[in-house]
Amino acid sequence: MTLLTQCAQAAARIDRTTANELLKQIRQHSSPNGNGTERMGHYLADALEARLAGTGRALDASLLSKRLTAAESLAAYVAYIKASPFRKMLNFFANKMIWKLTEKATRLHIIDFGIIHGFQWPGLFQHLSMRPGGPPSVRLTGIYLHHQIALFLRIEPFLCSYI
Repeated sequence: MTLLTQCAQAAARIDRTTANELLKQIRQHSSPNGNGTERMGHYLADALEARLAGTGRALDASLLSKRLTAAESLAAYVAYIKASPFRKMLNFFANKMIWKLTEKATRLHIIDFGIIHGFQWPGLFQHLSMRPGGPPSVRLTGIYLHHQIALFLRIEPFLCSYI
């Protein structure tokens, strides 16, 4: 990590000689096929090299052109959730807070910026559907900024199916 930090600092100072020397050392200890640390070093070195060469935007474009299929994206998300409980717990506590704050509401409009898969919402919808007096009218607006697509869903009929 020290080499990467030193290289990043040299790149920030626009000290190309030092940065290139450090990149050579980083390349000796990194690999796109190695363990996690080696892969991270490899890709951070690629990014630093692109910054020094002024081709960072081209590198971004080439990475963005390699789109994952829906199945690949879903498999990656499931692996992420299994490996780290943070997202799952974040969703749980966010849903609990929304549920508490809207316990008397008859209408609810949720705006989710960066909705991606929308896995957060079924748990909340299930709890809302079991409320005394029936579920509120819910509108979920999912905005998936990565592809500049806005999805608009009306959830009320879906909530009734939980009952």
